[in-house]
Amino acid sequence: MKHSLILLLVSMVAAAAEPFLQVPYLQLGDHAADATKMGLMWHSADGVADFTVRAKPVGAEKWIPHASLSHRRIAVRSIEPHLVYSAQLQGLKPGAEFDYEVLQAGKVVFASRGLARKTAQQAYQFVVFGDCGQNNTPQKQVARQVNKLRPDFIQITGDIVYSRGRISEYREKFYPIYNSDALPLLRSRPMIGVPGNHDTSTTDLTKYPDAQAYYYYWNQPLNGPDVNAIGQARKFEGDAADIKAVLNSAGDGMKRMGSFSFDYGNSHWIAIDSNTYLDWTAPALREWLEKDLQAAQGATWRFVTMHHPAFNSSHAHYKQQHPRWMADLFEKYHVDVVLAGHVHNYQRTYPLSFKVSPKAPKVGVVDGKFDFDKQFDGETQTKAKSPIYLVTGAGGAGLYDTDQGDARASWQPYTVKFVSKVNSFSWFEVDGKTLKFKQIDGAGRELDRFTLTK
Repeated sequence: MKHSLILLLVSMVAAAAEPFLQVPYLQLGDHAADATKMGLMWHSADGVADFTVRAKPVGAEKWIPHASLSHRRIAVRSIEPHLVYSAQLQGLKPGAEFDYEVLQAGKVVFASRGLARKTAQQAYQFVVFGDCGQNNTPQKQVARQVNKLRPDFIQITGDIVYSRGRISEYREKFYPIYNSDALPLLRSRPMIGVPGNHDTSTTDLTKYPDAQAYYYYWNQPLNGPDVNAIGQARKFEGDAADIKAVLNSAGDGMKRMGSFSFDYGNSHWIAIDSNTYLDWTAPALREWLEKDLQAAQGATWRFVTMHHPAFNSSHAHYKQQHPRWMADLFEKYHVDVVLAGHVHNYQRTYPLSFKVSPKAPKVGVVDGKFDFDKQFDGETQTKAKSPIYLVTGAGGAGLYDTDQGDARASWQPYTVKFVSKVNSFSWFEVDGKTLKFKQIDGAGRELDRFTLTK
């Protein structure tokens, strides 16, 4: 009995000495364009403190201390209170690798190597996929292929974890897959998240008090529309204490981190919260989107990411077409590629323009008039007249309509490619005015490709 008690006490001391609940991982940070800075986050038990952070370009001798270090206390029912730390790395050399260390009480407790953001003069590569966090074999296969390619950054088009966007689900289905010693994606490359319906749509905070973890665990630009200020504040159900705990833990992220924008290399990105608790036909949201796109006309490339696809041939979710209401702005301001998830397969449209019917509903089947650019083939004709829409929702979750990819007669007229039998991800290489695209499956096989030029 005495021996068992000693072992228990040793175990408790060791657990208390461990500084991380989740080891550090890179983030874009709340700075939309500065390639000499990058965000860093980690999670620690309540009360664990005395951290410092430093970084330096590989080969440099002098360590540069963090520009800022802060923490937020997450205290919601069913989960032990814990701290989420955010640091801002500085003094990075754009496009070059850097080393960074996290110290506690002056002792190094974590070290890794990352890649600084690229400038407009540098070539870059990135990966996009969605609907991933199920802690299953397909998710791990896709993650391994992405890790082999070593992209400069990764975008997730929503449904980051299934099925309620809970803290417990991040701990089981996200961090162990993307931030392990075997697959060190998150600690070496920034990952950028867009909320899907499984991430932020849960409203019963008494039944699921650790939901809404998207707003706790990402450090992304807070330059989006303040949904509270424009009358579209989130509405939740349950005990008032549970609701208050979630709102306090989320802070400003609940107001502004659903939609945001940033620059990377010679491209401008807009991330859109396409969940139906927001009304993107509302003037205030459309005004934000239009102003952001208008200000980005100097960028060589413009990308939009969101969860729900505007144009989808799959039987699954076909009637959820509300993002079509934004298609006119994407065309007017020359968006090149619109990326979505939600539908668990891969689809590509012709470059298309779309005019909403005056009688179309805000949600559901949004009818209108199409115009397709069928001259574009992505090989010999590489200049597109209008945006290309991609569904890349096969990042790990169970696949939808697996036989429909072979049933071309079931595709909508705008669809030119449809792959539904395998999980996959989207790979982009951008060099100046040339963009090369591949869709790659979990075994590393190429499923589709095209080239865009300006």
